Amino acid sequence: MTPEHMAPRTAHAAPDWPPGDSKLARMIRARDWADTGLGPIATWSDTLRTLVSSVLDSRFEMILLWGPQLLQIYNDAYARLMRDKHPTYLGRPTQDCWPEVWHFNAPIYERVMTQGDSVYLEDQPYRLQLDGGERVLSLSICYSPVRGPQGDILGVMVTLTDVSRRVQAEQALARDLQSMTRLNDLVARLVHAQDLDSALHEVLDAAISLMDADKGNIQLFDAKHRTLRIGAQRGFDEQFLRYFSEVDDAHESACGRALRLGQRVVIPDIKHESASSTLRQVASEAGYQAVQSTPLLGQNGSPMGMLSTHWRLPTQPSGHALRMLDLYARQAAQFIERSRIEHRLRQTAEELRQASRAKDEFIAMLGHELRNPLAPIQIALHLMEMRGDTASQRERAIIGRQVHHMTRLIDDLLDVARIIRGHVTLQPVPTELWQVVHRAVETASPLIEQRRHALALDVPPTGLRVMADPVRLAQVIANLLTNAARYTPQQGQIRVAAAPGDNGDVVLSVIDNGMGISSKDLERVFDLFTQGSQGLDRSQGGLGLGLTIARTMATIHGGTLTAHSEGPDQGSRFDLTLPLMPAEDPDSPGHSDTPAGTPRGLGLAVLVVDDNEDAAHLLSDLLQSWGYATLVAHDGPSALQMLGSRQVDLGLLDIGLPVMDGYELAQTIHRLPRQGDTPLVALSGYGQEQDRRRSRESGFCEHLVKPVDIERLAQLLEGLRQTVA
Repeated sequence: MTPEHMAPRTAHAAPDWPPGDSKLARMIRARDWADTGLGPIATWSDTLRTLVSSVLDSRFEMILLWGPQLLQIYNDAYARLMRDKHPTYLGRPTQDCWPEVWHFNAPIYERVMTQGDSVYLEDQPYRLQLDGGERVLSLSICYSPVRGPQGDILGVMVTLTDVSRRVQAEQALARDLQSMTRLNDLVARLVHAQDLDSALHEVLDAAISLMDADKGNIQLFDAKHRTLRIGAQRGFDEQFLRYFSEVDDAHESACGRALRLGQRVVIPDIKHESASSTLRQVASEAGYQAVQSTPLLGQNGSPMGMLSTHWRLPTQPSGHALRMLDLYARQAAQFIERSRIEHRLRQTAEELRQASRAKDEFIAMLGHELRNPLAPIQIALHLMEMRGDTASQRERAIIGRQVHHMTRLIDDLLDVARIIRGHVTLQPVPTELWQVVHRAVETASPLIEQRRHALALDVPPTGLRVMADPVRLAQVIANLLTNAARYTPQQGQIRVAAAPGDNGDVVLSVIDNGMGISSKDLERVFDLFTQGSQGLDRSQGGLGLGLTIARTMATIHGGTLTAHSEGPDQGSRFDLTLPLMPAEDPDSPGHSDTPAGTPRGLGLAVLVVDDNEDAAHLLSDLLQSWGYATLVAHDGPSALQMLGSRQVDLGLLDIGLPVMDGYELAQTIHRLPRQGDTPLVALSGYGQEQDRRRSRESGFCEHLVKPVDIERLAQLLEGLRQTVA
């Protein structure tokens, strides 16, 4: 069969064919095609002429590959893509034009020409030799067969789009996204870094990976000596570390120059630098030829250190990599700066702790030294009373009041010291409030009597039972009474009233008609060393500690202490609120130390698993007191080992277990022979809905939150016992 493109035309071609004003149309018209495989234009078949016209009229990059040799005819758009290969290869075989990709294209052309298939490639990268160098173009290409009138395949029509810019933009976006992901990962690791050393190594490893470098180091800036010292390094030997043990801004290395200039220094090839032979020798022995050093700058621009990466071969880092490195450097600088601030804060805190300890020791010593002379004074007064000496009775009363007053001051001072150190302990017992009030009145009576106040008590002798340390609670009320006596003019009125509150509590009020409290003082009346306004004579006395101690003691008792006043000369009221114990007769019928609903274990076996050994054994003791037999384990594997030889009826499993958590343990237990239906109860410090849902999904029938309510546990076990009994 004679191919159509070889068949002679019966009519001569018009001299102005192909029509159009495109560059390729003019070039095709002007060219002598006799020396090409296509022959003179006048001999071209109608099919070829039609296809060439379509190619020339298209604004897309198109090329027609004609005949067995795949001779090229293309349009202006494709010519621009060819660059320096146009017009040399117009009319010539495509293999001659693109030998660098022939290994890839040849199988495609073979498939199209022999099988008649169309082949489409999207975003296909091609490495092409253009303008004397290699260029990578991303092309979306469609290879389609060209058929003659009889259906035979005469060539290949190639339509393509240069998508290099879009692909490059997408690649840049993906690269940026990857870089930001790396940065976020680095920030997350820095957040959890335990110390400066681990943080520096995190940054350094990330920087080496980012720069595709072989080695690296981070130097810390010593502001006192104005030098850089290595704080973290990867890949260097002792000789390198000794050479760079101290670098100042006069050093000729990259890090020295960067410190001097305050900006990054990149040396792509040390052999081409004007560095000294010593530096080149150090680099050669350390195994690198390229280096960059980026300053680590603090918030105010002050140097924090230097981040350097090194390459074995000459390397010029990309602009994108260096921009990302700046972000890494910023993170490192912030961490270094924060670490130094935290270090200074820790130093300051330690100095303050030492000063506080010294102060506490001084107060303790002061109290001891002040109390020493008071003891013989009190003894002397007592002896004088015993002898019945009436001549100095007035003077003895004065001395007695002053000794009592000084003792109170010393007690307050020492109490504040104990409160600050957190050394206040209580010994609470069920106590009637009246008993405490009575003791407090005895303590405050000397000052009340001295100032000739009228004291009224409205506290019932029974029915206001509280759980309290009688001594400490009496101190609270005594301080309130002393405060009222001190700030109420002579012959004033003080009232103490107590009654049940509205919230299961008891409210004790100390009310006076004295000086009152201004609004500004009312806000700070409980602060340490704070007192109401006093004249130079300080007639009210005191150290300003009593109310601070009173509120602290009230808080430790689980109560509150608040102050109220309508203003100056309107008197004051202090309300002490404490939890009220239920009025219960411990000997009454029905009273029992065992909670209602206590289960009868009847020897049922319960598996208790908790890594807190004290908690596990105490829970086991409780269950045994209810009649259960118990197996105790402190981790999942131990529990499973026990179940290898024993069967249990119930299980109480802690969730936060080592080795395997309670969820995994529950699922494993239910897969054991004869334990598939064993009721399991989860014990956890977490009680959110998602925690309970996960317990249910793991096979637990109940989820109890620590600390477990004993009565709730008793009721639950009783219900479960009945299901398995």
